[in-house]
Amino acid sequence: MIDTDKYENHDMIRIAKQLLIEDAPLLLEEIKRLREDNELYLACIHASHFRDKPGSAMSKLNQERFLQRGEEE
Repeated sequence: MIDTDKYENHDMIRIAKQLLIEDAPLLLEEIKRLREDNELYLACIHASHFRDKPGSAMSKLNQERFLQRGEEE
């Protein structure tokens, strides 16, 4: 009789790789979303550090981006 237990892990690795391949587009979209969030947070930190006036173009842009982010979630 052939000992199939030694091949069990190979099937698990193959399945794990297939699941990762299937999830790759979702992972890429999440990375893009996180990068956009990061850019927004950095812009807000930059704006607060340099004390943008409340009515300035940068302040309005950041406010609009925050509002859009809230609507998407």
